[in-house]
Amino acid sequence: MRLHRLLAAATLLAALLAHAVPACAQGFPSKPIRMYTQFGAGAPGDVFARIFAASLSTVIGQPVIIDSRPGGGGVLVASLTTRAEPDGYTVVMLTATVPVSIALPSRTPLPFDPSKDLTPVAMVIEAASLLVASNTLGVNSVPELIEFAKKNPGKLSYGTTGIVSSHHLNGEQFDMLTGTQMVHIPYKSAPVADTAAGMLPLTYAIAAQAMPFIRSGKVRALAMTTDRRLKTLPDVPMMQEVVPGFEPAPAWTGVYGPARLPPAVLRRLHDDINRSLSVPDVVSKINDVGFDVVLSATAEEFAQRMRKGIDLTARIVKAAKIEPQ
Repeated sequence: MRLHRLLAAATLLAALLAHAVPACAQGFPSKPIRMYTQFGAGAPGDVFARIFAASLSTVIGQPVIIDSRPGGGGVLVASLTTRAEPDGYTVVMLTATVPVSIALPSRTPLPFDPSKDLTPVAMVIEAASLLVASNTLGVNSVPELIEFAKKNPGKLSYGTTGIVSSHHLNGEQFDMLTGTQMVHIPYKSAPVADTAAGMLPLTYAIAAQAMPFIRSGKVRALAMTTDRRLKTLPDVPMMQEVVPGFEPAPAWTGVYGPARLPPAVLRRLHDDINRSLSVPDVVSKINDVGFDVVLSATAEEFAQRMRKGIDLTARIVKAAKIEPQ
C-alpha cells in the first residue's frame, strides 16, 4: 500500500513538472527582459542594440533593458548569461567571436563552453565587410593584388581589428588560397584610417567604417568578404568570386540565452525577435547604422550556422598554424 502511494505521488509530480514549462511559456513574458551586450556606449553595435530593443519591447509588450558591459570581447556578458536562470528573461547579444571561440587556440580557456552553455536564439544582423587598399599601393583589383604580393613576398601588410577576429581569419585564408605571404598587423581599433593615410597598404574592415574613406577616394574597395555584394558598391565583387574556395569567416551577431531554455520560450523569443526586425522603418534605421538585418528561419537554423562557423574557424586556425593567445 505504501509503495502504491509513493508511485502515485511520483506519477502526479511528473505530470505537474511536465506541465510546468508549457504553463510558464504561455505566460511569457510577464516582466522585463534583460539583454546583455558587449558594445560600448555610442559604438555602432550599441546603437543597433537600442534600436532593436525598442522594437522588441513593442512586439513583446514588456521593456527590454540593455545592460552594456564592454570588455573581454564579449566573454564577460556571455559568462553572466550562462549563470542566469533559463527562463527567457536574461539573454545576451554577441558577435560571432565568442560563440566560435571554442575553435580558437588559447592559453586561458573560457570559463564556459559556448556550444554547451549558451542556447542560440536568433541571428539578427551581419556586418558587411571588405578588403580595402591604400591608393599608394597602386592596385585596383584582387588579381592585381595577388600578382603584386607574389612578386613581393612578406613585404605587404594588412591591418585587422585583432588576432583571430573574422578579419584576421579572412586574411589568413586569403594567403593560403592565393599562395601569397602578407604580414598581419592587429589593431585594437579599426585600422582603416591608417590605410587611408597611406601608412598601411591593406585593411580588412566593416563597410560602415570604410565607406567614408571609399567615398572620399582615399582607399579602394577590392572585394567583399561577406557572402553578398553591397547595394552601394555593386561593382565590388565578393571574394569568393575572385578567389575560388574562399569562405567568409563568421561576421554575424546573434541573441543567445542560457542552456536549457524551455522550447516554447525559445520559439517565442525567436519569433518575436524576427517580428521586431521585420518592420521596414526599423530595418531602415539599422541599415543607416551600417548593418544588414539577417534573420534565421528557426533557432535550430541559427545553431547550425554557429556550428558551421566553429568548423570553418577551426580549419583556418589549424591550416594557418595560429598560435594560442
